[in-house]
Parts: sequence; structure tokens; C-alpha cells
Amino acid sequence: MQIFVRVADVNGFSKAADTLQLAKPVVTRAIKDLETRLGVRLINRTTRKLHLTEEGRLYYESAVKILSAVDESESVYRLGVAKPTGTLRIDMQTSIAKCVIVPKLAAFREQYPGVNLIIGATDRIVDLIEDGVDCAIRVGVLGDSTMIARQIGVFKRVTVASPDYLKRAGMPETLDDLIDHRVVYYTSGKGVRPPTFDFQTDAGPTTIRMTSSVQVNNSDTYIALSKAGFGLIQPARFAVSEELRSGELVEVLPSYPVPQKPISVVYSQRSNLAPKLSAFLSWVSDVFESCQETLNA
Repeated sequence: MQIFVRVADVNGFSKAADTLQLAKPVVTRAIKDLETRLGVRLINRTTRKLHLTEEGRLYYESAVKILSAVDESESVYRLGVAKPTGTLRIDMQTSIAKCVIVPKLAAFREQYPGVNLIIGATDRIVDLIEDGVDCAIRVGVLGDSTMIARQIGVFKRVTVASPDYLKRAGMPETLDDLIDHRVVYYTSGKGVRPPTFDFQTDAGPTTIRMTSSVQVNNSDTYIALSKAGFGLIQPARFAVSEELRSGELVEVLPSYPVPQKPISVVYSQRSNLAPKLSAFLSWVSDVFESCQETLNA
């Protein structure tokens, strides 16, 4: 049943085998045995794709409920008798990993030595179900309603550029001056939208369409390109605190603050807060609560 649900979730035998850490023939045989036992075909397979039959869809819906109930019941007993154990896959933005999570991670390991963490530090928005990820720390407004989201903090952003760029392009004094400036365009999604900058004014929030000199999908490279003189950026202040202190980057338009962004941890509705996930959610919430002053300095 668990194997069938995973195959349906990730839409493939190979991906299911990878996320379950099983050989593909084992997964294939399990599905065939299940279909034989039930006396119906659950999955229609071709060389390129698979889809659930009507019977498969009905069985999937029932299986998810059953597995959720079993996991919830077992979690109650596991929480009472032992500390969390097992492998936990988490994903987060590179700058969050480097500046916030990694410096605190030794405390989690000491508190939960039985939990083996697999950390994906990437700015790409992963599919938690398809990629077999237990939870992700995400920045900004979330649009995926199929996931449970828990906001764990906010952080301050800042408009900056390198002294070399400002020497060439001039220091903007007002928002109208931005028409003559270029930005490094950061995007972590698949779609490509025009680059924009956000500001808080006396009249309220405003968004300005900008012209980009280069596009990038990695937060470290985003900052590096601005330091190299490619244009203005609006990163998290905590991610460029060293550069601001050293003078490698200079704050621009300080009288027009950049709106804060929320930080959330998201997980599948079917995760059912297994002890290892519940432990991490509690720990990471405490980490961001303790870091709020630093994140918004």
C-alpha cells in the first residue's frame, strides 16, 4: 500500500524506488502483487508515463486515509517511548542555510542524535512530494495550497549596490532616478516575469518595474554579481551584513525601506507530523524566533 501511494505521488516507478530507497524491481513486483491480490488493474503504464485507473484512484484515496491514520496512531506511542529517529529530508534557500540554519545545527544534532538530516540547499522551488522532501523552508508569499505552511519569522531586506557600479551609474536619490539604473534579476521559479523592486513609501507599498543586466537563480551568485558591479539588488539584510560593514556594498535609497518578507516552513498535508518532522519543526521555529532581532537589524 505504501509503495503504491508513493508511485502515484511521484508518478513513476523509478522515482518511487529512489525516494523509498528500494530497487526498482522490488517496487514493480509490489504493485503487480497488489493488483493480483485485489483482482483489478490500478495503474495503466506506458514507456513514457503512467496514470491511475478509476479503481486505482479510488484505492489511492482510501490508502492515503489508512496510512495517515496508522502513522498518526504510531506517532503517539513513538513520542512517548523514544526520541525521534530516522532520515529527514529538508530543503531551503542557500542564504538561509548558510546564515541561519548551519550555525545552529549542532544543537539539533545534540538534541536529536537519532535523526539523520539530508539538507538540500538550493534556491529552486522543489516539489516536496515528487522529490521525497519532508519539509522546506521558503521565503515570501506562498501559493501552493496543497501544502501546510507555518510562518516562522520575517526578515528585513535592503537595496544595495557596489561602489564601482554607483560610481558609473550615479547614486539614485529618489525612486524616479531608478529609470536610469539596472538590476541583477533574481528568480527561483520556472516562470520568467519582468524584474521589479519593492519599496515602502508614505503613500504605501509600491512596486517599480526595473531593467536587468543579468538574470540568476542562486542567492549567493545574486550578491556576487552586485559586488562585481552588475547592478542594484534587494537581498536579505542579514545576507549582506558583512559586505555592508566592509564597504563592498553600499545601501541605496535608505529613506525608501524595502518591505519585509515572511519565512515559512512547509510540509505535505500527508506528513502527519512524524516525530522526526515534529521535532525539526519545533526546533526551527525556536531558531527563527531567537534570530528575529538579527534578521531585522
